[in-house]
Amino acid sequence: MNVINSVPTLLITMLGVMSVGASDAKDRPSSAVDGIWTHKSSRIALPEMVGGLPRQLALPLTASDPQAAISFGSTNGGETLSVDIFRNMSGDVPLWFSQAQRSVESRRNYDGAKLAVPPTPFDLPAIGDDTGLLAVYDRRPAGKRQSIGVALFSVGGWYVHLRAVSSKRAAADTAAWMQAAIADLKFSPTSPGKAIRPITACANPLAHPAGSPEDVPAYGLVTLTKREKAPESRITGSFWCLDSNLGDGRVVYRPTGTNDRYLLATDHLGAALSVRGEAPTGGTPSYYSIVSIEPRTIEVLAMLDRLPPPAYTLERKANDRSLRSYGTWPSAQ
Repeated sequence: MNVINSVPTLLITMLGVMSVGASDAKDRPSSAVDGIWTHKSSRIALPEMVGGLPRQLALPLTASDPQAAISFGSTNGGETLSVDIFRNMSGDVPLWFSQAQRSVESRRNYDGAKLAVPPTPFDLPAIGDDTGLLAVYDRRPAGKRQSIGVALFSVGGWYVHLRAVSSKRAAADTAAWMQAAIADLKFSPTSPGKAIRPITACANPLAHPAGSPEDVPAYGLVTLTKREKAPESRITGSFWCLDSNLGDGRVVYRPTGTNDRYLLATDHLGAALSVRGEAPTGGTPSYYSIVSIEPRTIEVLAMLDRLPPPAYTLERKANDRSLRSYGTWPSAQ
């Protein structure tokens, strides 16, 4: 389903904090072929012009980082486009699209932005119908127009996030330009995606056992010290729902119909805390784990006797201590 049929020019902005160090030769070719910049790890290629705007910057977020950020913009800065590529390590497209919305709604310099085009599926010709999501916000700072659009979809083991900002375009036009920009991107052959729908609020709030969680490391420390490969940390679900919004882009999600696990997303580019019951021998969980998921690593932060509330989970993360850390991104990539 195409959201808008008209296709003018594109604009999107590069937002968020980028850590720019020495560029990684593995992810940033020394010379682009015919002006095309390719992210080596995902094989996603971006031409010199996307949606009618020239490429301005293409870098991994940090040296040797699997993620990448590419920006396009007009000479006066009034129209810009950002493309973020990050690993698919948790959740699904509706969940991380929801986080893309939070990145707009929680940003102070976007105060007053109102949803003008609600979350809407769109088609990706190389992947399938209704396999991406987009939304556009309208803002009128000092009486001037500003539209802010976000879109997200997945290609293989990667998520692609776009953000558009215009100082002169209407929201409906921005939605059309975002689709035009996505059509300019080049993907390697991939399996067809499934049709998706925007995420909705959970029917009932997450229930937590009474009392404070207690550490029970005896259940798993022997396994952790002997394990060489990272444990499976992904929480799976056919559909996810939004449980609670903690503010500052930190949101709790869980698979629909479950009440014993959740994913606490802490940014809009894949960082999250996975919390779930662990049952090594099947049946009732022996303990509940808190696992921090980052682009290059996962860290086991705690083994507890009960499902912790999200505030407790954030406290354990803030302590900056882990029981075991595992690299998930080989240096040879």
